[in-house]
Amino acid sequence: MLKARVRRPHGLRFGPWLLWAARIPQGPNLGVGRIAVTDTPCDSAPGQTLIRDGQGHVLIVGGTAFAVLRCRSVPIHRAHHDMRVSWLYHSWLYAGMGLPQSTSGAAQRPSLRWESVAMPKAGITYSKRKVEAPDYKALRAREERAVKDELGAIARPDDRIERAAEIIRQADAEIALHIEDRDKGVASLWFYEHVLGLAGAIDVTNTAYREILSKALYGIDRRRTASGHYELRPVPDVTGPELVKLAEEAGVPRIENAFEELPRLASVVSAARARRAAAVVFMRNAALALSEEPYGWSGEKIAEHVGVGTKLIWQQQRTARLAREKKGKG
Repeated sequence: MLKARVRRPHGLRFGPWLLWAARIPQGPNLGVGRIAVTDTPCDSAPGQTLIRDGQGHVLIVGGTAFAVLRCRSVPIHRAHHDMRVSWLYHSWLYAGMGLPQSTSGAAQRPSLRWESVAMPKAGITYSKRKVEAPDYKALRAREERAVKDELGAIARPDDRIERAAEIIRQADAEIALHIEDRDKGVASLWFYEHVLGLAGAIDVTNTAYREILSKALYGIDRRRTASGHYELRPVPDVTGPELVKLAEEAGVPRIENAFEELPRLASVVSAARARRAAAVVFMRNAALALSEEPYGWSGEKIAEHVGVGTKLIWQQQRTARLAREKKGKG
């Protein structure tokens, strides 16, 4: 899967169809697959309720993507109008719909875990400042309820699954656009300011927080343990000055306004993940309903209708079927 944000490419429009070409930063030299884009506006008009969303096919040659997209208008979430104009594109062959998400926004490997991680404690003078975190529990509940109310009001499963996929796609775009800045802010506050309570401040588990710090210091550096699992390198247990030196040598950026920006960035990611999680359940159930009477759709037909891979639809149907069986036994 490839995700990136780029300036809106110039293109040619023919009715709902859009043709464009764009250079992919650090992208592959050659590739082909599905593509999805979401246009996120900045300083939109007060009455604006729709954004442009598209999906289609892409051919990558020499690091340049040539795409054919079918576009449509979808509802925009008013809470996130501060996002820069950018397009997120990624291959829907591995879009991660229905898969658990890691702190980096990518689908997690089930075997990834932390076994022995020592957080730095001795020799550190902790900051007295705290990040003013919002009420994430209430935020998640509000976003989940909005999705459930919207999708629950759609009677036809073919319409419901299509809208659920759109919500997931828009949530993925919002996560991808904000999570990198969020993680940079977290790393800056820990390595340079030694702020405590950052895991709760951004609504992640302690394990996910340690993963963020490890990636900031070492990048993606997994190693196989004696038990056969993979783990990221732990942040060493060193003094405050040594921690600062490690961060500077690793190129961890200092974010001057991290205290102010972190709550906003974390709120966007947390809200998007809540909407995504709620929409995934509806998508699974709709995929199963479409495969049964009176519809009798094949997995291939459902996948084509939604714009995802057939394997993903099969996985969702299996999960929904198991959940229904479990509920029936209970």
